[in-house]
Amino acid sequence: MLSIDEFRILVKLSRESVFGLNVSGTVLNVNSDFLKNKHGVFVTFLDYKTHDLKGCVGFPYPVYELSEAVCTVAKSAAFDDSRFEPLTQRDAGSVIIEISVLTVPELIDVNGLESLDYIKNICIGKDGLIVQNSIDSGLLLPQVATDNNMDALSFLENTCLKAGFKKDAYKDEDVSVFKFQAQVFSEVSPGGDLIEKL
Repeated sequence: MLSIDEFRILVKLSRESVFGLNVSGTVLNVNSDFLKNKHGVFVTFLDYKTHDLKGCVGFPYPVYELSEAVCTVAKSAAFDDSRFEPLTQRDAGSVIIEISVLTVPELIDVNGLESLDYIKNICIGKDGLIVQNSIDSGLLLPQVATDNNMDALSFLENTCLKAGFKKDAYKDEDVSVFKFQAQVFSEVSPGGDLIEKL
């Protein structure tokens, strides 16, 4: 579990990576041991006024040290998310940053392939999902379910759709479903204080 102060550092790293300077105008320079730990992490940019998504990219598995992972995915979310126009310097004051630090995804081991077998293993407001086969995968963070009032079945179906599969692809023998948890903090305003979402 990371502290809110550690999340503040992650948010500042994200802002520095994308906009060059943090909100106070000072280049961030940190050297904290927790940044050397490996975690899966996602960085999300949201419109400050509407909370519309402006970019979201991440690493689901703990492959990179947290400092490298956050800087890399922040830049990818800002500039390379093909669903959105790249952010510009002018967006520094109009977007808020949300950071999700993930646990290691675990396979949901079910007796059968019906929806009920999965639903009883998915906790809305706690679990995120990954649906994958040998070629493609889709991931939805835990807050997607709560932000969109999804129940466990619709969350599972939407994760299948995110992967480009049919909505009941979880029934296919070549498809695996994983769940993970996340600590999530979001800026209240651009460069402002943080609130914990999950």
